[in-house]
Order: sequence, then structure tokens, then C-alpha cells
Amino acid sequence: MNGGLNIYRGLVRVLGGARNSRSYVQCDSLILDEKSKAYTYPHIQVDEETTGTGHEATTGRLNENQLFYLQTRGLGEDEAKALVVIGFIRDVLKELPLEYVTMLGKVIQLEFSKLGGVR
Repeated sequence: MNGGLNIYRGLVRVLGGARNSRSYVQCDSLILDEKSKAYTYPHIQVDEETTGTGHEATTGRLNENQLFYLQTRGLGEDEAKALVVIGFIRDVLKELPLEYVTMLGKVIQLEFSKLGGVR
């Protein structure tokens, strides 16, 4: 892989009068190679005392143990990586409308088929 850059810049703004409102933002990044980087820059503005807000960010690399396990079961390296990535985004896919999931699934399959992964 040639490396990639993921930058999340988010704004949560709670105006005064939005009593008892809640906000939680979660950013998860999966690094696929040694060249890629991920940065998170949350910005939270709260003008209401009864508001609860939170932010969480995690960045992780492909787990070599997972890849090894999948490869010992007969998968190639790229196919194993594709399965790990699909597993990583599974929770996000559950929240999207079906037409987006279908389109995103096709894009993922196309990208990984270029690498020799998902057929």
C-alpha cells in the first residue's frame, strides 16, 4: 500500500437552552500500512450547563496475529486484510441506509479485488 492520511475535524456545538442534551462522538481509525497516519481534532463548544458531551478516538494497526490466523486457514495476505477491514467497519455499516451499504460494499470489493483480495 502507498500510505494514506485520515484527518477528522469535528465540531459539536450545544447552544444555551438545549437543556439536558447529550452528545458523544467516536472516531476509530485503522492503519493499513507503515506509511499511513491518522489525526483527530475534535472541537466541542457547550453553552448549556445541563449538557453532557464526550469524545473518544482510537487508532490501531492491522493486527498481525489476526492476519496470521486467517492466512493459516488458507487465505492470502490481501484477502485476510480485506476481511479484517470489513470486520472493522461492520458496526458502521449497520447504521447506514441499505442503498449506501450496498454501494459501499461494491466499492470495498472493487478496491480489494485490485489487490487480489475479495473476489
